Amino acid sequence: MSSGLDNIVDSILGEGKDEVSKILDDAERQRKVILNDASLRAKEIREKFLKENSRRTQLFEERSDSVAAVRYRDGVLGAKLKILDNVLDSAKVFFSRLPDAEYFFALSRIFSKYFRHGESCALVFSSRDYSRLTDKFKSMFSNEAANSGTRLEFSEDCSGKDYCGAILRYDSFEENCVLDEIFNDKREDLVVFLLDFLFDEVR
Repeated sequence: MSSGLDNIVDSILGEGKDEVSKILDDAERQRKVILNDASLRAKEIREKFLKENSRRTQLFEERSDSVAAVRYRDGVLGAKLKILDNVLDSAKVFFSRLPDAEYFFALSRIFSKYFRHGESCALVFSSRDYSRLTDKFKSMFSNEAANSGTRLEFSEDCSGKDYCGAILRYDSFEENCVLDEIFNDKREDLVVFLLDFLFDEVR
């Protein structure tokens, strides 16, 4: 009886051990699966982060390169425009210092574009230029005006302003042919020409 009871107890304990072992094995397998899944998930997250971070870094570098390129182009353009302004300023100074004959001949070519057929016009010069205006130069201007059918008179600007060129004064309007005004008005065309001439940029 005792021996039979012992056998039953041993059998129960043996089955219990087997069940516990099975439970522990299942738990171990689940632990490995969970750890493996977690490891894979962590790897995916890490790779995604690295990829996104790499893309952010790339975008930042591209933006930085783009900003640097824009700043470089702006700097170069600013330097070129400064050179062009210096060239235009030098051209005005050069023009104003031409010998009288060359100076007034150049002005006559400018004025001829603004003479109006059948109208009277007064050429108003600064005091400085008016004092240089000999009868020879007046005749040159008058002949140029006559070719355009314009009657011409000469006048001195007594306001004290010193300028190169003249104001063409008609009865009802004026044409400002002062050199500074002409350069300002034609600045865009001059800049395009000089960019092409100096920097080979316009083709």
